[in-house]
Order: sequence, then structure tokens, then C-alpha cells
Amino acid sequence: MPSSPASSVLVSEVGPRDGLQSVSRTMPRQTKLRWITALHASGLREIEVCSFRAGQAVAADADAAEVVAHALTLPNLTVMALVPNLRGAEAAIAAGVHKITLPVSASAAHSLANVRKTREQMVDEVRNIVALRNERAPHVKIEAGISTASAARCKASCGR
Repeated sequence: MPSSPASSVLVSEVGPRDGLQSVSRTMPRQTKLRWITALHASGLREIEVCSFRAGQAVAADADAAEVVAHALTLPNLTVMALVPNLRGAEAAIAAGVHKITLPVSASAAHSLANVRKTREQMVDEVRNIVALRNERAPHVKIEAGISTASAARCKASCGR
């Protein structure tokens, strides 16, 4: 019997990652952990808790591994992290995430502003990340988000 539409809806919260990347002040780790715990307590079962970027370009994610470690203690939670590159994927897998989200842009200008790669280079990066996952952590899910935005908007919201 097919599932009802209501039972097939998944709400995936991205606030702890996306919401903090453009804020000028860094949220203290304990506050982030309380926020993630509250989101989980509200019934959310998939949360993008941070991003793993080479050199931690976004200050809000400097404590990504510690945030993931906390989120992994919450029962029945799929812990996701955004990773725009292979080094980030290595760190996310080492931290124990359940799911990796990859940002792929439909806009050439947005891709360069957001991940400093052409769209074609980002597709190659996705291939490399999938190969890494297949080799080291086949249980980790991968999700690619196709986004587009103007380069001007990205300068304001991409943390650069």
C-alpha cells in the first residue's frame, strides 16, 4: 500500500548552518548546541548542523566537529553537514555525519562567488566526494542542492 502524502514529508532544518553563516557575530558553541537540541526536541529528525570548509572560511563553523559530536548524541537524528570540497568531505566523514550536502550552482557567477569554482569544477568535485564516500563511508548519504543566485546577493549571504 502506498504511503500517504503526510507520511512521506521530510522537513530538513538548515538554520544552524545556513542561518549562522551570514551573521557577523559568532554564536557561542553552547548556544548552538542548545539550539540544535531544541530543534530535535520539537520533532525535527534531519538537521544540517554545520559546514566543513577548507580553512573554515566561515567563522560560525570553526567548531564543526564538536557540533557534530553533540548532534550525534540526539536519538533518531540524521546529522547533516554542508561540504563544498573534498577536504570538507574528509572532515565531515571523520566527524561521523550521516549525510553530506553539496552546493552546486546553476549560475556561473554564483558558483564562483560561493565555492570559488566553476560549475564544471564543482561537478568534478562532486564526483571526487562521491568516490571518497564510496571508499571510506558507504553508509553516508549524499545530497546535492542545485542553487542559483546573483553574484551580488551571494557577496552578502555567502559569507564573503
